[in-house]
Amino acid sequence: MSKVRKTQFWLDNGAGTLTEYTDQINSAALNRAVDILETTALNDDDRQVISGVRSFSVPLNGMYEDTGIAADSIAHVLEDAQGTSVSKTFQYRIGAHYRYGECFPAGVELSSDGKEQVVWSATLEGSGGVTRTSVSQAA
Repeated sequence: MSKVRKTQFWLDNGAGTLTEYTDQINSAALNRAVDILETTALNDDDRQVISGVRSFSVPLNGMYEDTGIAADSIAHVLEDAQGTSVSKTFQYRIGAHYRYGECFPAGVELSSDGKEQVVWSATLEGSGGVTRTSVSQAA
């Protein structure tokens, strides 16, 4: 019995086209958080808080592949996007739903075991919100 992938991952390539990189990714996650702001006043007996702004990040990792064509390697795309003012669109399919948003590569790491295997890891920091839909944004 063959395994069917339940998740897929897309990211803008160097030309800005949403490109699937699922086969180059070992693991991906979508971390969503909200800031909790304290509103406790002087002489209150109990702490008071309110919900603040939401944020998200997307940690990724995989095996490094140097195909010689930068757009074919997600590690190259992430490296090249660091420090630019243009955000990347990501799309992450989990089950029947797609989640997408804008992000910036905050960190890209290439590491090796000293032999043949080179692993990359990266964290994408979100800009704005994450949208959940049943329709893919990829062409």
